[in-house]
Parts: sequence; C-alpha cells; structure tokens
Amino acid sequence: MSDTLFTAVFIPDMHEITLFVNDASMGTVQGGRTYFYGDTAILTAYPNAGYKFVRWVCGTNQYTDNPLKIVVRKSEYYTAFFEPEVGIQSCENGVATYSKGKEIIVDGAIGHSIEIFDVLGRPVFSGTQENTCCSYTVPSTGIYMVHIEGLPVKKIVVIGK
Repeated sequence: MSDTLFTAVFIPDMHEITLFVNDASMGTVQGGRTYFYGDTAILTAYPNAGYKFVRWVCGTNQYTDNPLKIVVRKSEYYTAFFEPEVGIQSCENGVATYSKGKEIIVDGAIGHSIEIFDVLGRPVFSGTQENTCCSYTVPSTGIYMVHIEGLPVKKIVVIGK
C-alpha cells in the first residue's frame, strides 16, 4: 500500500454587495464591494445639498439606518432612496433654491441680488447674496416667491420643522 498525499484547497466564500441610488442627482453611496462571508459591511448614503436620505431597499426589506451595518451572507443589491428635504426645489443656471425648516436656501447665486416675498407680496428679504450658499429665515410656514437677478421668479413652499 502506498502513501497518498492530499492537499486541501479552501476557496474563500466571497460575496458582492452592489449599491444603487434612486436618483444620482440627489446623492451618492459608499460601501459596495466584494466581502468575505461573515464580514460586516457598512453602507453609507450621502445626500447632496437640498436632499435627504430616506431608506435602503434590498429586495422586499427596507432599512432607515444610515450608515447601515450588515453581516454579509450572500451577494445582494441595495438601493439608497433620497428625496428633497422639504418644499419645492428648483435649479436653474447652476442656482439651486429650496426650503429647509423655516429657511429658504439659495445656493450658487453669489453676487446676485435676491428678493424674497411672501404669498401676499410683502417683502421678506432684499439684498445681494454674499456667499455661494446662503439661508434666509422666513417668519412662518407658507408659500414664498424668490427672485434672483437674471432668473425667473421661483415659488418655494416652506413647511418648517
């Protein structure tokens, strides 16, 4: 009888975590890659200005944690869902206008004159935007008109929090 030598070769159990977003203009994600079975993956959603993270969806499961920590057991697809923070968002010629809490945010209008009026036409703010992104506090929730020099008037709904 001859001695036979056997060598065991173990191949790591690898799984791919693939990430998507519902709308790439609203945010980005990080953490998708190949993991070993049993590793902890940390999935992070980064909303762009004026947007908020809402949930992760994987098959029929939904998660609201951000970042989301998962134990990798198989290859899976996760989609991050973002939505506008509040109100009506507008972006024209590189200038974004939206509401956040009881503030109207104007991003990208540095050096332009800005006028904000309430729904009855009463002035709330008038001046020149000093920084790239500025917030203007309004007295209450409601509908406001924002006129930025050189752009059409925008309607912004302030919901507040």
